[in-house]
Amino acid sequence: MKNLFFIILLLLVASCKEKVTTEGSIYINVGMTVSFVDANGEDLLNQDNPNAFNKYDIFLYHQVNGKKILYSPGSMMDAPNGTTFNCERPLCAIGIQRLADTTYLELDDFVTDTIYSETIRNGGHIYTSKIWYNGELI
Repeated sequence: MKNLFFIILLLLVASCKEKVTTEGSIYINVGMTVSFVDANGEDLLNQDNPNAFNKYDIFLYHQVNGKKILYSPGSMMDAPNGTTFNCERPLCAIGIQRLADTTYLELDDFVTDTIYSETIRNGGHIYTSKIWYNGELI
């Protein structure tokens, strides 16, 4: 059994063509969390509220080459429409997993919010430095 382990280890080491290093690399998730309340302080994401946005009607779009494109999750199947939904805090919240330079959060057929983000890419470092929600720096 020891010999089999060493043979597999030797094959893995021999198959490496170049050294890959992540030393000094930092990737900070470029997302955000949003909650919504009305003028009376009612949680507009709490599904027990009859005036709440329906969580199944919320979609995320990215602007790509000037076109509004529905978010495609790729390997993030825990967030199939690009968002997560959490009601474990005092207010329910939508977690947006990925922000593009321009992101649209469609809450229903009549309400779409616009999110602009400034992402810094420097070597192995990626982070969001500023976010504007409907034109307001947050």
